Amino acid sequence: MLLTEWNQEEAMDVMRAEAIEEGLEKGIEIGEARGEARGRSEAMEDAARKALAKGIPLETVCGFTGLDVETILSLPQKG
Repeated sequence: MLLTEWNQEEAMDVMRAEAIEEGLEKGIEIGEARGEARGRSEAMEDAARKALAKGIPLETVCGFTGLDVETILSLPQKG
């Protein structure tokens, strides 16, 4: 009976370790996806600022960046 109990405990330990590893991997995937999305968004915002500074019409900038007028007009100017 002791051997059976030990095997059950060992199995639970392995299952816990696998669950933790799976959770960490999922967390990393989510973090990477969020980082990529943030990077794309920041790149479009930077492109919008630069385009407006070059005199490109707001509507054209909206079309190329996919950002709406309100978002573009609310972008902080970088110095």
